[in-house]
Amino acid sequence: MWRANGVGELYLYFPMSDQVPDFSQWKKSQNNVDIDTNGIYGVSFRNSDFVFKRNQWTTMRQRVHLNSVRSSGHGNPDGWLAVWFDGAKSPTFNITNVVLRKYSDVHINGIFINTFFGGHDSSWAPPHDTYTLYRNFHFKVN
Repeated sequence: MWRANGVGELYLYFPMSDQVPDFSQWKKSQNNVDIDTNGIYGVSFRNSDFVFKRNQWTTMRQRVHLNSVRSSGHGNPDGWLAVWFDGAKSPTFNITNVVLRKYSDVHINGIFINTFFGGHDSSWAPPHDTYTLYRNFHFKVN
């Protein structure tokens, strides 16, 4: 996702109530990452190195490891998500020890792309037509 001036962010919907008790401390330990957990819509992870440049292609690589589940409705905090931006050697985001699912029958089975101007009414709409282009998707499940 991106904000004003192309500032990128990773926006996750995951069960906040199931994260480890020290998740708030973990948030503070992440280098160069601003994390907003508003408790309503999701969790925003922002990094000042993650900026989409106008009229330039951006390369992103993402790896997700779903957490294990100890019993139905109770996930273990052993999931992780890493995102690399424009060929960086180390991840721009490296989110570890999290619960990404609560049930063992939840799996990754595709890519979902959604581009829109956020908000619930027309005041969020852009003043003119805008476009985003996507290409070269690769998807693999190990």
